[in-house]
Amino acid sequence: MVQDLAKLMKEKGIVPELEAFDLGMINYAKYLAKKELNKPPFYFNLHLGNIACSQANLLHSGIMIKDLP
Repeated sequence: MVQDLAKLMKEKGIVPELEAFDLGMINYAKYLAKKELNKPPFYFNLHLGNIACSQANLLHSGIMIKDLP
């Protein structure tokens, strides 16, 4: 579903707003870029502090920022 939506947004010229709750979501955004389903410039929102995701501290936020494309 995500890939289908990314393809549709690309066809319509929509720049997606990418939301990442953890490193896996950033990695998936990179995967979509490799498949040419999204392209720079990327617009990311990083969400921190959820109990099941990246925590709201300097370590987690720094790692996420480091891995952004």
